Formats: sequence, C-alpha cells, structure tokens
Amino acid sequence: MKFDNMHEFLVLAQVRSYWAAAEQLFISQATLSRHIKEMEDELGVSLFIRTTKRIELSEFGMILLPYAQQAVALQDTYTSAIKQHVLDMENELRIGVIPGWDETQIADFLSDYQTAMPDTRISIDEDETDQLMFKITHELCDYVFIREKSGASGGNLSRQFFYQDALTAYFSTNHPFAGYKEISLAELKNESFMMSEDSSLSGILGAQACRDSGFDPVILFRGNREQTIGYLRKRLGVGLMFGIPYSTTIANNIAAVPIVPPIYADVNLVYIDSNMTEAKQKFLDYFISWRK
Repeated sequence: MKFDNMHEFLVLAQVRSYWAAAEQLFISQATLSRHIKEMEDELGVSLFIRTTKRIELSEFGMILLPYAQQAVALQDTYTSAIKQHVLDMENELRIGVIPGWDETQIADFLSDYQTAMPDTRISIDEDETDQLMFKITHELCDYVFIREKSGASGGNLSRQFFYQDALTAYFSTNHPFAGYKEISLAELKNESFMMSEDSSLSGILGAQACRDSGFDPVILFRGNREQTIGYLRKRLGVGLMFGIPYSTTIANNIAAVPIVPPIYADVNLVYIDSNMTEAKQKFLDYFISWRK
C-alpha cells in the first residue's frame, strides 16, 4: 500500500470532505477518489460511508485509522533521518594527515577551522603518505595533508602548498653530535642510521642524500616513527626524519640537529578538484585564507 495514499486517507478522515481534502493535498478530487478506491480494492472493504452532505469512516476505516497514523509517522521519521544523514554527509569532511600532524601547523589550522565552522564535522585519518595518496585518489578522503618532494605535481590531483619541512638528524642526548648546532651528512658517514621505510619520502631522500655525500648509509633499522623513536631512546644509531613533527615528542632525551645543506620537502594539501560540495569548497577557501 502506498504511503501517499495512506496520508491522503488520514486527511480525508480528518476533514470528512473530498473537496476540502483535495484542496489541502493540492490534488484534484478525481485523483483523491481514485487513490482511496485503490486502497479499498486492495483491502477488499469500504473505508468510508458516503452521504449526500459528508463522508464518515466505516468500521473498517476506523480499524485502519490508528495503523495509518503509525505508518505515516514512521514514514516521516525515516524520511527525516535519511535527509539528515545526507545533510551530515554533505557537512562532513574526511581529512587525511601524516604522522606527527598534531605537532605541526596542520593541527593549528584544523583547530581554527573547526572553531570557525562548527556545523562541519571533521574525521581525521592518520596514515603514511603513500597510503594517503591511495585514499585521496580513490576518494576515500576529501583532503589529505602529505609530505612531497618540492614542486610535486601530476595526475588528476590539485595541490596547495602549506609549509616547508627539512630532514633532520636525531641523536640520543649523550651522543657526541647531540650538542651540534648543525651537521653535514658527510660527518655522519661512520654512523649507523635508522630511517623510515624505503617507500617513504624521508627514507628515499635520506638514503639518496647520503649517497650524494659520498657514502652508502649503513641502515641499522627501517620502520615507522614510533619504532625509530624507541631505538633512539635506547641510544642506537642516528635517526633521519623530517624535523618539525618530532620537535616536542622527543625533546626530553633526544637532540634534533639540522642537516646542512638542508634537504627540503613540501607539506601540501592535496585534493581532487571535482565534485566539490559546499563543505569542501568552504574548507579550501578557508585554508587559502588561513595560509596567508
């Protein structure tokens, strides 16, 4: 049985006039009569008793009335729920971020954005750059903040430059180099290194920079950020990681020393510049304004 017909039945039962009900429903009397007839044919009973002046509910109509009220109320409930969910989806942004984002300008920006746009919900997905690239290209995220080689471009992705990061050497605080204000990679040729995975930008740039400095690095360990920090605290080797995200995390017992000449990477906001919802466009506009 059609929900629209049930709604029309309720209006007709209330006003007891085909003319008045049709006016209220913005349909013709003929259409209303046809829909009521469809209900009666489906049920095999008459729902109204027709007189010359008005109509009344039949005994079968009286039985149907409370169920019709419940059905129409249920329709209103699920329709409202679905519309609200669609609205929530339009006002929800999935943001991918690199590890350590909470110690960078990314966190400052997202905090300011959420304060300025309280009606937009943000879900944060922290992952490595290669995984974030997969997610943005497959539209599993709306925007991602990732670290890339300077001047990166290509594909169907759009980019907004955010800030520049530099590869940094990390030592246990009792290491002889821990007190240096800066250090060249050539000075580290006899050290054992801990780097990120081969596929990560810091792993790629770190190994290549060592070779450019005249030596093949001895890699003691390759792993993620937390594992590298753990080995550093055990005074094993030298860590090569991008500097800004780790400044507060390991400052207590690990020293960060800038590498010279500097090895830079860009932190970019990456997105697909199509199917832009209002929430996505507002996010991008706010980012461009905030960055200035």
